[in-house]
Amino acid sequence: MTSSRLHTPVRMTALMCIAEALSMTGFACYTTLLPVLLKEWALSNTEAGLIGGIFYAGYMVAVPVLSSLTDRVDSRRIYAFACTLSALGAACFALFAQGLWSALACQFVIGAGLGGTYMPGLKSLTDHLQWAAQSRATAFYTAAFGLGSSISIVVSGKIAAAFGWPAAFAFGAIGPVLAALLVIVCMPKGRVHAAHESAAAPALQQYFHPLPNGTLSLGNECPGDTCAYVDQAYLNLGKVRTNGFDISAQYRLASPIGKFDFALNSTYVAKYEFQDFKDGYWVQNVGTYGESGPVFRWQHNL
Repeated sequence: MTSSRLHTPVRMTALMCIAEALSMTGFACYTTLLPVLLKEWALSNTEAGLIGGIFYAGYMVAVPVLSSLTDRVDSRRIYAFACTLSALGAACFALFAQGLWSALACQFVIGAGLGGTYMPGLKSLTDHLQWAAQSRATAFYTAAFGLGSSISIVVSGKIAAAFGWPAAFAFGAIGPVLAALLVIVCMPKGRVHAAHESAAAPALQQYFHPLPNGTLSLGNECPGDTCAYVDQAYLNLGKVRTNGFDISAQYRLASPIGKFDFALNSTYVAKYEFQDFKDGYWVQNVGTYGESGPVFRWQHNL
């Protein structure tokens, strides 16, 4: 099977949704098994809440670091690393957790793993899709979060009832490993900004006219034989390409105290891309905070 046939929007969306659900097998193990652990470890309500909350502390620490790294590192590698964190955290919980402090450490690592899979996984998917396919894939991917959490709750509860709570956390460690293998083997390489910038450099170089030593001149050397300069004649002459549609709806309600008018105006932007200079590279700006500011895919006025 060729790469283009393997990496169709439908296949990639389905694969990333499955990977997301697998990466979350340890997501709800603790909350599902809390009644058992509360009794076995004689935890207070404060200690039990602290273990549950530390999961989200790990998530908050990991998200800004691992998500931002996808600009410079293949998102598949970030995803695999985060899955490794999730697997290690769940495995350590199954093998070594005996109370408050060991559970805190394990839960923090599991939370950090989730922080490094959700957004990098979404980037790994949307990097290779455009326009309507990108929007549909994002909707399915975000919906898969609910599927993954449901699987974690149901299956971990069943396993714990049959084999004990350590077995449930062992199940939580297996899913992220399978998710990492799926993404590394089956998803195409993620895009990074370094490649984008190196491709843009030759286009920008045509506007720079340096001296042989690579430097530019001071103002008092121009005009003259030693004048080096930057040609800005073509800057701000790049093009903009955009399309989308508007939806408007109005309704008038008559009541004993008067008439009420309701109106909804919505704009959907399917594409918005621009160039910084004439014949330059195209920058996609829908749904991101790009060089020209944010361009929202959906905008509504009620």
